[in-house]
Amino acid sequence: MKNKFYHYGLLIAAIILAAIIFRESFTSYFFQDDWFSLKIAKIRTLDEFIAFFIPRRDVIYYRPLGMQIPFFILQSLFGSIPFPFRLFVFLVHAGNIFLVHQLIKKISGKILAANISAFLYAVSGIHYTVFYWSSTLSFFLGPLFLFSSFYFYLISRSGHKIFYLISLGLFSAALISNEMTVVLPLILLSYTLLVLRKFNLRQLSPFFLLPMILFAVRFLFFPPVISGYYSLGIGRETFYSLRNYFLWSLNWPEEVQGQFYKFGLLNPQFVREFASYVLIFTLTTLVNLFLSFFSVSQLFKNKNSASLHLFWFGIIWYLIGLTPIIFFRFHAFSYYLIISMVGLLLSFSCAFEIFVSHLSKKNNRGTVFFTAMLLISAGVSSIFLVAFNSKIHWAPRRARIAERLIVRAKTYPFDGNKEVIFAVKPDSENKHALNNQDALQFIFKREDIVTSYSFASKYKFNLTD
Repeated sequence: MKNKFYHYGLLIAAIILAAIIFRESFTSYFFQDDWFSLKIAKIRTLDEFIAFFIPRRDVIYYRPLGMQIPFFILQSLFGSIPFPFRLFVFLVHAGNIFLVHQLIKKISGKILAANISAFLYAVSGIHYTVFYWSSTLSFFLGPLFLFSSFYFYLISRSGHKIFYLISLGLFSAALISNEMTVVLPLILLSYTLLVLRKFNLRQLSPFFLLPMILFAVRFLFFPPVISGYYSLGIGRETFYSLRNYFLWSLNWPEEVQGQFYKFGLLNPQFVREFASYVLIFTLTTLVNLFLSFFSVSQLFKNKNSASLHLFWFGIIWYLIGLTPIIFFRFHAFSYYLIISMVGLLLSFSCAFEIFVSHLSKKNNRGTVFFTAMLLISAGVSSIFLVAFNSKIHWAPRRARIAERLIVRAKTYPFDGNKEVIFAVKPDSENKHALNNQDALQFIFKREDIVTSYSFASKYKFNLTD
């Protein structure tokens, strides 16, 4: 019993703490792309369901299993109530926490590394936006299938072919959930070369073939329109993006990407206005860097080749996970780290376990002290990140705006056949919150309803203040 608690006690605590830290998201409303997802997932026939799997040309992504299908199921069961969507998102996150624990334990063979990785992953601020924004559910579902696929690939190496086929099936599910999962073949290749120290072309080929087929069909037969927002570029913006992703990995808020006036210098006004938050984020970053320095130093002192290979594999996993988006100059979000982060946690946690194991030979209290320091630092930074985001992040703000406007719209009685034009203050936040025309058309189930982003006139239902 005691052994099981050691294995899973911290894992369970991490899931509970994540629910507490991100609890405000459970009561948030739909906004922005949520309305588009709700509209396209509202179907009545089998043909419409099959159409989910036909790539749309009006969006760049292809996520039928990550967007349309879960939205269809949740909407069919619970209607347009946000809470079931929020609860489902959290349950998927809990599944990912468990899989991260199992993956790290399977790859490294280290229980403490698995527990620490699961805890840090659970409370990381990179998940913040997904909890609020239901249309980004695919950024939890895709990794769920990817982590599962990787895990079954690992256990298939014992000679069970069925697990290999399950791994391929789960990877297929990952690909049609979220395009970020395309990195799995490269992660597997790195694992076989660095950790296993062997290369099996026959085993890995299907993993490379699947995304090639999917993307060939997508871009040859259903090419999407690629806007400037998704334009690619290599230059100093790439280094800025790497800086931002690294800081987000250390639990800095997403807002920090717009607050640098030089590469490593924050806007003084931002520092003054949010001094207490900047202080906490700086202190917890210093704690992380302090522990990382001593952990990695001890790792290299030990000169254990297996541990070093795991360390470098984790670093490469982190970088590989960023390859699909690192060159998007104007499109960067912290939730793009959800797959990459596990690689960084693998590297750090394995080095940290070696560090505390070395300490335990001299003084067991040192192990407890530094482990507690790490976990408390992660928890504190996440709590402050959520508090900071609640003040300025666009996701909760737009959710509040959408709810306020829709509650007001529902107070207006109008005839079912009458032309309906809602007037909304010409503010970009209002337009984002309602996703232009989608929100009110979905709420009132009428495609002819118009939302006019202009000042009210006597011919319109006024939603402006």
